[in-house]
Parts: sequence; structure tokens; C-alpha cells
Amino acid sequence: MSDRTNRLERWLIYYYGLLQSVHLMGLIASGIFWLQRGGLGLLALPPQEGWSTQAIHFLVATGLVDVFIAIASLLFVYQYRRAKGNAVVYGSIALTGSIYSAAVYAYGTILSGAWIEHLFTYSLMAVLFTPVLALAYVYLGRVLTERTAY
Repeated sequence: MSDRTNRLERWLIYYYGLLQSVHLMGLIASGIFWLQRGGLGLLALPPQEGWSTQAIHFLVATGLVDVFIAIASLLFVYQYRRAKGNAVVYGSIALTGSIYSAAVYAYGTILSGAWIEHLFTYSLMAVLFTPVLALAYVYLGRVLTERTAY
């Protein structure tokens, strides 16, 4: 691995850890907001007609899964920093889960019309998530290449 790739990978992994730390705090805040007021808060701003009961429960379930993905992400960053072999396992699980969850979330929020109502917020989330796709390409691509080279 070249030094330039190594720096990019390291920067993307630390960015991912920061992003998932903020995401985890946002999920906790949204959960508290949902329990107290019934709304989902900033992470799931509703379309004009509001979220249906089914959509709320689906988004809450997605948020609960995201909590575990965020924890796995933080374990990944920690393991990577410590140069532990488990980083590959945590990284594979966390990155795959993050991309899957983001795709499901985007699908539901786009088709519901929530993006039209809150274009700036949802676009900002998409922009902030984009480096995670680059990380998946760089890190998982490297790991898979190294693993299949044997």
C-alpha cells in the first residue's frame, strides 16, 4: 500500500469514526425525542403530511439497527488504530451495514417526499455520508485484494 493511499485510508477511517460518533449521539437524541414527543427529530424530518405510524416504527427500527452499526464502527476505528486483526471484521460489518442502512433510509425518505420538504438537511446528510462510500472502496478493496492474493 502506498503512503498516499495509507494516509487517505487513515483519514477516511477517522472521519468515519467522527461521523458515527455524531450519528450515535443524534440517534440517542432522536430516541429520547421520540419517547417524549412522538416525533423523530432532525435525523428523520417528515414529509409535508407527516410520517405514518408504520413509517415511524420502521424508522425507529432502522435507528436501533444503526445504533449497533455505529458501535461496530467505533470498535472498527479503535481496532484499526491499535492495528488489531479484528479491524477487518469490524470494518467489513460496519461499512456494509452503514451502506445498507443508508440505502434503505434514502429510499424511504426520498420516496416519501421528505427530501423535497427538507432538501438542505437531507442533502447535507448525503454529502457527509459520501466519504463513507470512498472508505468502503479504499479499505474493503485493499483488504479483499490482500486476502485473495494468498
